[in-house]
Amino acid sequence: MHRSRSFPTLFLRFAATVVVSTCVSAAERPPPEKAVPTKPLIRLPKEKTPIKKWMKDSDWESRRDDPSKLEVADGRLHLVSERDSIMIGTKSGFPIDPKEWPRLRMKIRVDKNPEGADVSKTSGDDAAFRLYVGFDRGGGLISPPNTIAYTWTDSMTEGVFIESPHFKQLRYASIGRGVTTDTKAEKGKDKKAEAKEASGKKEGEEPGWVVVERNLLEDYQRAFPADKKGVPAVTGIVLKTDSNNTKTSAEAWVSVMELLPPKKD
Repeated sequence: MHRSRSFPTLFLRFAATVVVSTCVSAAERPPPEKAVPTKPLIRLPKEKTPIKKWMKDSDWESRRDDPSKLEVADGRLHLVSERDSIMIGTKSGFPIDPKEWPRLRMKIRVDKNPEGADVSKTSGDDAAFRLYVGFDRGGGLISPPNTIAYTWTDSMTEGVFIESPHFKQLRYASIGRGVTTDTKAEKGKDKKAEAKEASGKKEGEEPGWVVVERNLLEDYQRAFPADKKGVPAVTGIVLKTDSNNTKTSAEAWVSVMELLPPKKD
């Protein structure tokens, strides 16, 4: 009489087949891509932290008006200006060689631009968001070194570079215009009348946030074409939100500011 195979024997053979197949499939898979290294320019804690404590802990300093209205929470820095000019900056972790870290990436949100601002004029030189990147070249006793201020306003077309009305060593580089989120429309007001279309690359998972990417080497050469010595080291950064010239208000957020290495061919 033919004796059928027992269930344990069949199960063991089936399990061995599955193991062999799994090993072969794993061997055929391509190795996982290595994560691109980054150099953070700002580190923001998840827990709510008083701005002055965060600045002290992170080695940032305040310039111009009192930054007490700024808030740090949920990994974000809330930039608020009410008829004032707030600047916070750091030199901690610098200098940085832009040839090794040429790519600047920021994730920001702009809720309100100062009304009537025009950064080409001293009387309207306000913006909701500016990141100043200082380079180790130029400057003097009072004037800043060669600096690019990545600027978000209503007045400048994206991609445009202009000279600051205050300093010839300072260039404003427009990274976008308008507002990135329609906070007024969310409160029930006429969206068509109140909202302005914002340029920039929208970040899908969070409405209103945009990711801005720039190349420091290319931007410096465009901003300072007369400098034939090459792109110097970055010596520090400053964040600014201001509405003092227009006597209005401004509001923006930032969650990411980092540098990345060159793209691989």
